[in-house]
Amino acid sequence: MPHWLRNAPIRTKLFVLTSVAAGVALLLSCFSFLASNMTGLYEAKQWQLKTLADVLSENVTAALEFDDQKTAQEILTSLNQQPTIEMACIYGPKGELFASYLPLKDGKKAVSLPSLAQAQKPAEGFFSQLGDNAISLSDPILFDGEHLGTLYLRESLSELKADLISNVLVGVVVLTLSMGAGLILNGKLQKRFTQPIIGLVETMRRVGESGDYSVRVQKETDDEMGTLQECFNAMLNQIQTGQRDLQKAHDEMEACVEQRTGELSRTNQVLASEIKQRKKTEAQLRVAKEEAEAANRAKSEFLANMSHEIRTPMTAILGYVDLLDDPKITRDEMLDHVETVRRNGKHLLAIISDILDLSKIESGKMVIERIDMSLLPFLEDVRSFMTPNAQAKGLELRVTYQGPLPRLIQTDPFRLRQILINIIGNAIKFTQKGEVELLVRMANPLAVSDPRLEFIIRDTGIGMSKQQSAKIFQPFVQANTTSSRQFGGTGLGLAICQYFVNVLGGTIDVESEEYKGSAFRFTIETGPITSQVMCFPENLNRPVPTVKKAHSLSKQRLPYRILLAEDGIDNQRLFSTILKKAGADVTVVENGQRAILSVYQAEEENCPFDLILMDMQMPVCDGYEATRRLRDAGYRLPILALTAHAMVEDREKCLGAGCDDFVTKPIDREKFVQAILKNLLDGRHRMEADAEKAIV
Repeated sequence: MPHWLRNAPIRTKLFVLTSVAAGVALLLSCFSFLASNMTGLYEAKQWQLKTLADVLSENVTAALEFDDQKTAQEILTSLNQQPTIEMACIYGPKGELFASYLPLKDGKKAVSLPSLAQAQKPAEGFFSQLGDNAISLSDPILFDGEHLGTLYLRESLSELKADLISNVLVGVVVLTLSMGAGLILNGKLQKRFTQPIIGLVETMRRVGESGDYSVRVQKETDDEMGTLQECFNAMLNQIQTGQRDLQKAHDEMEACVEQRTGELSRTNQVLASEIKQRKKTEAQLRVAKEEAEAANRAKSEFLANMSHEIRTPMTAILGYVDLLDDPKITRDEMLDHVETVRRNGKHLLAIISDILDLSKIESGKMVIERIDMSLLPFLEDVRSFMTPNAQAKGLELRVTYQGPLPRLIQTDPFRLRQILINIIGNAIKFTQKGEVELLVRMANPLAVSDPRLEFIIRDTGIGMSKQQSAKIFQPFVQANTTSSRQFGGTGLGLAICQYFVNVLGGTIDVESEEYKGSAFRFTIETGPITSQVMCFPENLNRPVPTVKKAHSLSKQRLPYRILLAEDGIDNQRLFSTILKKAGADVTVVENGQRAILSVYQAEEENCPFDLILMDMQMPVCDGYEATRRLRDAGYRLPILALTAHAMVEDREKCLGAGCDDFVTKPIDREKFVQAILKNLLDGRHRMEADAEKAIV
């Protein structure tokens, strides 16, 4: 590639490369057509001359048989109707000239007659020769197997060459017009194709240079590039949220340090007035100092770990987006790069979720609920969710039920699911071959007052030493730096699991041996149970079958009128696109006040909305206030909350304001559509029940 083209913009590269490729293809096509046409014309001319020779041979056979030169001469003279024939000769069986035809040019014979030896020996049979300006043919004349003589013909190729020149001129004109049209079309198409890539690259460069994560990419298409733009915008949203949370944590730590420093100052004042308590006070000072320094170290380690964990997926995201700028990228490579960006974006979201959970735990704001839960369907759901991960590594994931199990338990299903998925996911991650088993059984007899359920997760993975096992439940700690580099992770998962196990009334520990696998064991309280609510699962120790891919919910239709209240322009476009593709009629407003007015206007026009999607954080009037005002006015149709806050207390706050359900951002498209369908059906059933009550 020349130097000027290597450094040219992608638009110029695409234009030049596609133009050159199209030009070469057109040239080859034209040359192939002309070569084929030339061969066809020569073959046709040869066939015509052979046909004429066959007719003449048939006509002069009798003349040769009876030695009638006059008749033979008359037959040859009839060739004057063929202006391209330059010569015709008939030779006797011994090679003597029997009859001939030479057209006159300017009253003279243009050429002299060749001898039979010059034309073709009769013994050699049929013979055809192509020259520069004429084609000649020698054909034996036979009768009942007897050789009577030889016919020699020569025809001019002047008309054939004129036809070839005409075809070449036509080909040149067609090639010129095709190249012109191709260049015009190429110029228009490459601009449409490269514009989204250029826009994405410019946005990435701006983010990389300025660190401004508030910028967004304008989505222009619904193809893979559009999906990449959506994922990039969602990633920027999560990074912004993470930055705010990190800053908040930093401020809290600074406040803690200042508080401890104040305590040290007050302690020093007490030391001056209480000499008798000097030794005791000095010890207190040392403890306070160590705690303050530990807080500072924890803050620094926290920020360093989070910087590393956030920058790692960000490096992959930015790097693979840059690779999309390569003009030689194939479709398969593009899809692979987009999938890498999406995977690292989800990983970044998981990191932020772990940070938020740990922050809630350390601040004492984590809320745990205890509700009745069907145990076996819950375990089946966990099994189905984790099976594809195991199958992707060629591992067997087995679920074993040991002894009788309660049908219902009282616990927090969301947190129990989080514990199981985290530990089973780690087992799959650190196991290269073999199997992972989940064993479920009662940890103590039914007669005790506080029955507990025990879960054991075994694997055949890399295992750990005793020193490594002793510290894996500490935040930001993994077995060793090698596993951290090889398998990734923040080191928060097991610390969070330990907290949830403790608040669910149980304990957790691990038994492991290097290169022989690990076994994590934890228990939880089940709430009161009796023998009447126990069951014996039929699939004891049965291997988990291969999980087939579920039917896509995105194919479900939403033929309903939906009001979307959302102040973010990008989110407006995202949610509207998803809903409209599902068949919904979507009306978009930017705040709660306009949402209320739109609801009243739709009611007056007798075309009410079937469901409202309400963002809870909006200007003028937020989603909480708008929902309360609608419910106070008697509005009964479903209202679905949209929020980036994912904690239990946030959900309770939305439900307390009057919302029917709760969807967190960033959304999962399939779960989003499923939640809308569920609430539409629930709302319809509620309205039908209200109507029946009114009739009664």
